[in-house]
Amino acid sequence: MMHMAYRDIHKKEPQREQYVAHTKKENLEIQERKWLGVGYDL
Repeated sequence: MMHMAYRDIHKKEPQREQYVAHTKKENLEIQERKWLGVGYDL
């Protein structure tokens, strides 16, 4: 399961983020934004 793999990696390296994009585009334009909300521990 994708979610289980993400959770395991996130527990080992919480500063690391992963993104999954399903698209036909060759180049992705993903802009990073600061998170100002409240987080929670998985």
